[in-house]
Amino acid sequence: MGKIIAWHGSAELKAEVLARLQAHREADDFVRGLYQTASTDSPLGYRGCALGCTLPLVTGDDRLQGLEAGFWHYEIQRRYGIDIEVAGLIDEIFESLETVEESAQFAQDVAAAIPVGADLSEIGGRVDLAWDADVAAHELIAALAAAPVDPAEVAG
Repeated sequence: MGKIIAWHGSAELKAEVLARLQAHREADDFVRGLYQTASTDSPLGYRGCALGCTLPLVTGDDRLQGLEAGFWHYEIQRRYGIDIEVAGLIDEIFESLETVEESAQFAQDVAAAIPVGADLSEIGGRVDLAWDADVAAHELIAALAAAPVDPAEVAG
């Protein structure tokens, strides 16, 4: 596999995901313990975790329904160019923070911290989850924000 570039070099893709996360936050649609679930109570039609809320509602796609974490982590890498190890860290930290509100804030902050065109391949090994989740969250956000960007990888 070739080099994986965050947001596939597209500021528009990042903006789309950030808008989706903001809409989920405003609708109080972040949940822990599952990736996505359809919800008639939600104005967006579904609730989800940090990863599930980045994606549009997954319906009619049996590949995604009920599958294990690794598949969702891969889907984040495939769709957004966010390294699978980083997706796993985001997932684990989101699930470990003290409150759902802290988790929702983390989901937005971590996505916003990822630079368009960044190479995130070295980030996964830099965050120690042996710390408490709050410390790990801050470490991951800082590491992502400082990830190297090759201007040639940024569209436009």
